[in-house]
Amino acid sequence: MKRTPTRKENNIRVEYILEDGRSMDISGGCPELRHELAVALAAAVATGGRWLKFRCRPGRVLYVTTERTPAEVAAELEGLVRGDTELLRHVRERVLVAGSLHRSGDELVDLVMRTCARYEETPPALVVIDEAKHPASRFARRSLYGRLHALARTLGAAVAVVRRGVPAEDRDVFDANASIVCGLDDVLLARVVTMRGELIKPFPIRRRGEEAPFGR
Repeated sequence: MKRTPTRKENNIRVEYILEDGRSMDISGGCPELRHELAVALAAAVATGGRWLKFRCRPGRVLYVTTERTPAEVAAELEGLVRGDTELLRHVRERVLVAGSLHRSGDELVDLVMRTCARYEETPPALVVIDEAKHPASRFARRSLYGRLHALARTLGAAVAVVRRGVPAEDRDVFDANASIVCGLDDVLLARVVTMRGELIKPFPIRRRGEEAPFGR
């Protein structure tokens, strides 16, 4: 007999890491890996694949890019599923890529709200902001993080924000659903803090020159 998922299970977007109505930050000193993680996350949710080895519940994705053109991001997304026509169809149908010249957090939040209002009949299950400018003052950061949490709750969607880094003293301010901290060596690493505040031991994502961290 097929088991019916519980309400809690239905809220999970990425197992152990991210749930709907909550936010997550992807930070660290490697811009290449931060971006790859964000693109792979969008592809995994759009196709119901795996991200960082964790299963994703499928849904629509709004991807806001500030450093690359929408066409570049769309090409990267399609590159992850090349050779599989069904997954390619899911990516093309479920991922909307929007570009922005603004990188301040408040402007990006406003852009997300305006975009979602235009697509209210097919709202996103995941919003990716790649990447947001980190405010200089602690007060401004607290305000931004508050808006990000409110955005996730208002949309009922999972929100992933890519940033250069979150100072250690701001961990209590950000209060993220989960944190992904990237490291760079011969092997690219990610340190994952889960929804329960548990730390998953850093593990290799890929070696340089290998494909991005997306699985099926």
